[in-house]
Amino acid sequence: MKEYIFPDGIREVTEGMLPQALQNTVERIVIPEGVTAIGSRAFIWCETLEEAVLPASLRRIGEAAFQGCLELREINLPKGLRSIGEYAFSGCDSLVDMEIPNGVEEIGEDALAFCEGLRWVQLPDGLERMGDGVFHDCSHLESVSLPEGVVRLPDWTFSGCLRLRQAELPQGLREIGNYAFQGCWALEEIWLPDGLERLGDGAFESCPLRQIGLPESLRMIGARAFRDCVSLEHVRLPAGLEMGMGAFEACTVLERSGTSGC
Repeated sequence: MKEYIFPDGIREVTEGMLPQALQNTVERIVIPEGVTAIGSRAFIWCETLEEAVLPASLRRIGEAAFQGCLELREINLPKGLRSIGEYAFSGCDSLVDMEIPNGVEEIGEDALAFCEGLRWVQLPDGLERMGDGVFHDCSHLESVSLPEGVVRLPDWTFSGCLRLRQAELPQGLREIGNYAFQGCWALEEIWLPDGLERLGDGAFESCPLRQIGLPESLRMIGARAFRDCVSLEHVRLPAGLEMGMGAFEACTVLERSGTSGC
């Protein structure tokens, strides 16, 4: 295995620090203790990289740091990590599972998007901010549990996760963003927590949901939120609900009860 060990005494690994000759041949990298940040694009498109050994001192992984590392299989994120940047692991097709440690407060937009091999991920307690589309088009992701403290599921979070069967939502969730579960073709049921107030446009479009319980706290269902949910048989609409255009369009077997005039 072709390995590169970064020298001691550095605080940040930045783009260009990996020798150019190893860009498309290195298989394992070792980053020493004392390094607190991996900068933007530090290992972008290192297509042969299989393993990255990270130090306990690491606090930040920058934008697109490992984007397009197609063979990356092993990476243990240290407990002291605080933030994962936009596109940090986007397109890492060989990642199968990832445990994001407690203490990570922010995960950027598309951070794990297009990781086609990803089947399981553990999100951290204390997560405060997620960008849009963090897991979109992770076509093999099967289950996910969102931690307490997440109050808004951003737009496109799980869109195109074709094999997603189970998604556990936290009790304090207030909003599910636009197209958050669009095209999750294996998602047949999901529990929406009490306290949820808004479902965004296209939130569950083209999902094979058979039934869904809408909490009494729900005040808004966006346009096309359940469009093409052709297996959805029954839904009870809470009082005072507003709905966007085509919220249940093409739900061919659906029976509705509750709010009139919808």
